[in-house]
Amino acid sequence: MKKIFVLCALMCSLSSYSQNVKNPEIHKMDSIARSYYNEEQYASAVHTYEELQKLLKADLTEGDSLIIDNYVKQARCYYRLKMFDKSVEIAKNVVELHKKYHGTDNKLCAFYLDNLSLYQGSANDYENALKNSQEAEAIYQKLGYKDSHLAFIQLHISEDQAALEKYTDAINTELRALSLLGEIYGVHSDYYINEAPYLVKYYTAAGMMDEAEKLESKIKELKKEKEEGVADIPSEINFKTADETKEHKWEVLRCANYILEHYPSASQMNNALNYMINWISETEMLHLVSGSVEEKFSKDKTGLLFMAYVASCIKYAFDEDSFTMDRYMFGSALVAVVNYYRACLEKKFIKKNKFCDEIINAYNNGNIDTTIKQLWAEKEREINIATGAAVVSSNME
Repeated sequence: MKKIFVLCALMCSLSSYSQNVKNPEIHKMDSIARSYYNEEQYASAVHTYEELQKLLKADLTEGDSLIIDNYVKQARCYYRLKMFDKSVEIAKNVVELHKKYHGTDNKLCAFYLDNLSLYQGSANDYENALKNSQEAEAIYQKLGYKDSHLAFIQLHISEDQAALEKYTDAINTELRALSLLGEIYGVHSDYYINEAPYLVKYYTAAGMMDEAEKLESKIKELKKEKEEGVADIPSEINFKTADETKEHKWEVLRCANYILEHYPSASQMNNALNYMINWISETEMLHLVSGSVEEKFSKDKTGLLFMAYVASCIKYAFDEDSFTMDRYMFGSALVAVVNYYRACLEKKFIKKNKFCDEIINAYNNGNIDTTIKQLWAEKEREINIATGAAVVSSNME
C-alpha cells in the first residue's frame, strides 16, 4: 500500500478567540500556547494557557465557553506531561462549569465527560472513569448521534470495564465499538485493525480462547490484505437523488480518507475519486461554493489538489458533524491540502504550486493566522454573494 505519511506539521491556526475577544494580547498568547503544544513543549504550553486564562477572566464571565475551553487545553497539557491527578482536577472543573452554565443536553458535555474519564483511567481511578464514560455515552446516544465519537467513547468504556475485570461487559462494549468503526472506516482501516487486539485481550481474560484465536487469525488476515492494497472502497454509484447520498455517508467518508491518506498511484484511487465526485455532485448534505481558493487549487493540471480539497471538506463535515462551510472547515481543508501537497511533491506526483508554497511560507514565518484569516474573509465574501451557488462539481478544468 502506498500510503502518505504526513510531512507538514502545519495545523489549523484559526483561534477560537478571533471573533469574540478584541484584546490583541489574548490572540498573541493563544498563538504562542498553540505553537508550544504543537511542538510538544507541554510545560511551556500549559504555563502560557494559565497566564492567558488570567486575561480571559478579566474580560469574561465564569461560564464563558472560552474560559472553559482554556481549562480543557490546560488539562490536555497536564495529561501529556503525565500529571494525571492535575489533569483530572481541571477536567472535573470543566464538567462542573459546563453543566452549570450550558447544561447536559449537548455534545460538548459528553466530550468533556469522556475527557475526564480518560484522565481518571490514566490515574487508575477506573470506577469513576467508567461512571463518567458511561454518562458520556448516555448523553451522546440520547442526542441521537451514531458516529466515530460514539465509538471512541465506547472504547474508553470497555477499557475501564476490563480494568475492573468486568470482562463480559468489556467484550460487549468493545464489539459495539468495533462494529461502528468497521461501518464508518472499514475493517481494513487502522482504526479497526489497531483496536481489534484489545478484544482478543478481553476474550483471553474471560477464558474465551476459541473466540480469541479466531479473532487473532482474522486480524492477521486483514493486515495481510491491507498490505496488499485492499481497502474498503465501495463500488461506483451514479447517485440519482440527494436522499440516496444520505444512505451512503460513511462510504464517501471512507473514499475521502483514502484520497487524503494515499498517493495518487494507490490501486483504488480512481474508484475513490469517482465515488466522491458522484456523491458531492448530487448531495444536498454539503454545498461547496467555488471561488478564488478553489481556482488556485484547480490550476494544478492533475486535479489532485482540488480533489484533496473536496475530500478534506467532506472529512471535516463528517468528523465534526458540521456541514456548513465556516472558517473552521475552511482552515482545516487548507491544512489538509498542504499536507497532501507536501507528501505528493516529495514523491514527484505533483508539481510545485505557488498557492500551497505561500501557505507553507506563512507558517514558517509565523504568519499563518493572518494568512488564513485573510483567505477566509475572501471565501466568506464569496459565499455571501453567491446566490444559488452550485455545489462544487467534478469539473477539473
